[in-house]
Amino acid sequence: MHSRKSELLALYLIAQGGKESYKLLARLEPAHFLFDATKNAFKRYIKLMSTKSISLDWMSLCEDPALDSDHRQFLQAFDTDASYIKKANAENLIANLEKYRVGRALISLINFASEKLKGEFEADTLCDQIADKLLAARSRT
Repeated sequence: MHSRKSELLALYLIAQGGKESYKLLARLEPAHFLFDATKNAFKRYIKLMSTKSISLDWMSLCEDPALDSDHRQFLQAFDTDASYIKKANAENLIANLEKYRVGRALISLINFASEKLKGEFEADTLCDQIADKLLAARSRT
């Protein structure tokens, strides 16, 4: 469950700065990104902003030597001239990325419960663990 285009578009808008960037930075977290390249680029951007008050533009982020070469190539493959970029807005991107984050959390929960049910388990403990994971999945950012 992911959208490569949405993840890259979110990073691109963040690097552009402005109102949409601030909305995205306020609401997104690393869990919204599935791909290592986008997750690490997001973490790098946040780290530079919080520790050095530096905001990278898109090209600088794509060329940042702190990111793995494969990750830089992944970012550079994003078509910054695509027509959908002009129509993009933070609220739709956040909703889309949140839907995928929740979906991945639910898949993880199902896999966790399935594995636990294959062997011996304490019912109350398992119910508590499942409830905690479900609560984490439902929590909004």
